[in-house]
Amino acid sequence: MVSAGCRVKSGFHNEYKYTELRVMQYEYEELRVGDRLREIIRGRGETIKGFADNLGIPYRSLQDYIAGKSKPGFDQLLKIANSGIDVGYLLTGRPTIHQFYKLDSHLSGSKLLSSDGDLVELIIYHLPGVIDKAMKEVPDSAFLGHLSWPVVALWESAAIIAAKVADELSDSIMELRAQGVSAHSAVQMILEATQLQLLKKVRAGEVP
Repeated sequence: MVSAGCRVKSGFHNEYKYTELRVMQYEYEELRVGDRLREIIRGRGETIKGFADNLGIPYRSLQDYIAGKSKPGFDQLLKIANSGIDVGYLLTGRPTIHQFYKLDSHLSGSKLLSSDGDLVELIIYHLPGVIDKAMKEVPDSAFLGHLSWPVVALWESAAIIAAKVADELSDSIMELRAQGVSAHSAVQMILEATQLQLLKKVRAGEVP
């Protein structure tokens, strides 16, 4: 299996295409910082006022971040990071480079995915939607007790589930791919099943 890093650096065209997609996704995800911040606070079992007081961030400023009226500056991001929150995820909806390689490693454990690098890249690219939906749809009761909600655990769990689902659907996907079905359609099948299983695990308190 070619690693994610090698796939990115395999040629100027591929590297440009990958970078372009990341930039487009960043511009899109940046608009959702407030949504993710709200879910992270909820996941920690805190109120917005309590979170602001604990971090030393003005309550009105935090309200503006969540409403999308303004964005946190360096000092505020440092306070948020020091509280144990993954700032990389907060800003982009994506894992850090280190976490990216871990996700790639999890996904590469699938026999199907290890033979089709395009599927791996597409899954990682679309996982933020799976994660965001899981965060929003899980009832508050499932988050209580997780005072430091580790978003990274959701990413890793989603990747592990996706690899398992890919192998379970391997025969069907290979047949569809042989018939000319796009990688995007195959990934959609994998992600839909991954979404259901991830939600089930989170609601059962198995993740994180």
